[in-house]
Amino acid sequence: MPGAATAVATLPELLRCVAEQILTTRQLATLCLVNKTFNAAITPLLYRDLEVNDGTLPLLKVWLEAGRLTHVRALTVSLDKTLSHQETMDTFLPLLGQMGRLERLTQVTAHIVERWLDKGRASQFEGEGGPGPNGGTRLPVSLLDAFRERCSGLKHLDITFCENMGGFLGHSDEALPEGTGEEERRLYGRPDLASFSGLRSLALRNLYQELDWWRDQIVTALRQSPDLQHLELSLGLWTVHLYQAENELAKFEHWFDELCNAYTATGAKPLRLRSLRLGFATFPRRSESAEKLADLSCLEDLHITNEGTYFKGQIVIDMYNHEDEDSGIAFDAFGPDRCPSLRRFSMAVYHRDVHDMLAQADPAWLRNLALSCEGLWGGWELPGLLRPDPDGLYPQLPMHPRMLHMELDRSKVSLVNYEGEHLPSEDIPAAKQVLDDLAAGDDGALEGLGVHLKVRRGAGEGPADPGEHCFEDLDLLADAVGKLPNLTQLAIVDCKTTYAKERILEEREAEDAARLLAMANPRLRYIQVHRRYWRAWREDGNVRLEKLAQLDDAAMEVDVKKLGEASQVELFRFLNWQPQPL
Repeated sequence: MPGAATAVATLPELLRCVAEQILTTRQLATLCLVNKTFNAAITPLLYRDLEVNDGTLPLLKVWLEAGRLTHVRALTVSLDKTLSHQETMDTFLPLLGQMGRLERLTQVTAHIVERWLDKGRASQFEGEGGPGPNGGTRLPVSLLDAFRERCSGLKHLDITFCENMGGFLGHSDEALPEGTGEEERRLYGRPDLASFSGLRSLALRNLYQELDWWRDQIVTALRQSPDLQHLELSLGLWTVHLYQAENELAKFEHWFDELCNAYTATGAKPLRLRSLRLGFATFPRRSESAEKLADLSCLEDLHITNEGTYFKGQIVIDMYNHEDEDSGIAFDAFGPDRCPSLRRFSMAVYHRDVHDMLAQADPAWLRNLALSCEGLWGGWELPGLLRPDPDGLYPQLPMHPRMLHMELDRSKVSLVNYEGEHLPSEDIPAAKQVLDDLAAGDDGALEGLGVHLKVRRGAGEGPADPGEHCFEDLDLLADAVGKLPNLTQLAIVDCKTTYAKERILEEREAEDAARLLAMANPRLRYIQVHRRYWRAWREDGNVRLEKLAQLDDAAMEVDVKKLGEASQVELFRFLNWQPQPL
């Protein structure tokens, strides 16, 4: 009589249930090689999420001939290599015969390559933000139509357009030399989004050219997708720059408000969005706008890019300045009264107007909120919520969110008061004070914490032994971690915007830090130390660390898709902070 393990291994349904818990392609591919039963059960999972990049592009024909593409449910096209229009159509059209059950389409494109441009216009795009030697492959509008027509189950559309598409195509009413750009506009300029319906998620980044046309297209797609749950929008920098150069700021300054007005004018009910991500130049200026588009009581995840930018030495969007510390974004539209279910709120910069909104909110609402921002260079910091306000402007403080991050290398912290005056260094709370504030009133609220610690190298014995790396204030952090009863996720992040070889930790150095923190709190389960990720197991009072992922230390950004099981940890997926380099 076969044993239990043998019986399980002969049942494809059970094998598939087990394999669905595996998140890395390499592990799935290995299991496919065990025997025919494993291969039949796991092959559909192996090809379920397919990315077409420069490495996998030559394999498409092999997979097509083997019938593997019938298993694809999510397709990502991310090619650095540039294919012509005809090459793109010849590559992807044959795939659609097997991809009828596709549910998610993601397309990411870099810059436009110079060979797409005539010599007269190519010179306009040299320098900052211009095309490089590899520009990436765009999906022609006719190919997007083919996906829509032949993949009836397509419910998730995620497109990142070329960053300089607006500069390349220009505007349809722009006077261009005869024949210039006309063919490119026809092939790539206007995807027919209005024909999509029944979408569950829609992400459109770097919208270009005529923004009024995009608004109408998006409104139609939204009206035809009443069950949409996730929406992400951003405008293209090149297009915003073109409008700004022509003194036509009104065409983008209130674009999101106008989108909301146009949607409600159709008579459609507010969408029950769970996630709303407002990227570059797409933010509400009026408090009532977002309510016209979405039933905010359902909203769980919110991101707002409250950041200005420069382009070719010129200010395109001046979000904050010394005279006015208010961005003009209607942050009050997303407070506890309108968004009682909000669980995650991220922004580009933690600035005074964000602090105003949070510090005056209901403390009970904030306890259920995870907070993160890309930068802390606005003179304010998230730990400011953890301590009483010395000026008495925020009597609700201190308050404790369920997730946040903090800079513990306090030499890098610059704070201002409510008048915008910089605080002297002696008035900036030290690392110990920040951690004491964190632990003092936590009362079980904190679930996840991100920190940045300064790394220094100890004294070695000579040129051949430069010494080991160590974290400053690691013991202070471990002591605070032990006082946080419900902390389950912790990340020590590095400076993602820089690569410094002298600060790269050895495997043992990172693991020692993770072990020390795991031993400080028995509930701590997931730990990140720079680019390494672990799960902590406890057996007979001992801590065992299971490595979940390790990313390239030299990578400028963390690719969540490469985290495997670690990508399921909320803190690792949500944290968008980029500590300032030294």
